[in-house]
Amino acid sequence: MSPRTNIRLAEVRDARGIAEVHVQTWQDTYAGHMPADFLAGLSVDRREEMWTRILSTGKDRVWVAEAGGAAEGAAEGRVVGFLAFWAEDGRLPEVRALYVLPGMQSTGVGGELMERALDRARSLDAGGVCLSVLEANSGARRFYERFGFRLVRTSRDEIAPGVEITHAHYELQWRETDAGPGPGDAVAPIVAPPTVPGSRAT
Repeated sequence: MSPRTNIRLAEVRDARGIAEVHVQTWQDTYAGHMPADFLAGLSVDRREEMWTRILSTGKDRVWVAEAGGAAEGAAEGRVVGFLAFWAEDGRLPEVRALYVLPGMQSTGVGGELMERALDRARSLDAGGVCLSVLEANSGARRFYERFGFRLVRTSRDEIAPGVEITHAHYELQWRETDAGPGPGDAVAPIVAPPTVPGSRAT
């Protein structure tokens, strides 16, 4: 674990911090790939409501990375990254969201969060993990490919009225499985804009 961060399971009290990371990373990562007015209109308050619901149900397992005393540009205890992991019988588990604040990227935080998800998948005796990411997000795609994820297909998806993006769908399988395709067959609800029911995944 990075000496500058602490990785732990998220609690409902973390919803605000997760929402702040979610909005900031979308606005940073997707600038130039999504309409500027759409990104400017993303609401931390709406994301907080969404994450409060998610964390209250306990259906998805969410980890947060919080800043330690030595973390640059982040107050101690602040959420600087998070990962949401979804699993259902008969489906490949999915990394639904993996976001790290721009100033904390390339520090190992994203890798530590991903290891939690992969360990969880193995503990469930799952045959692998799937995820979806913005096709144009080459940095995130290289990150996943270093873990062994392989591209299986792409899709064009509407994530909000009038806002379409191309997703690249990846899978990492460490043994043959009878599980069907994961929920990457549709836009993952957790990472959709707060006005839509329901990726740089870093």
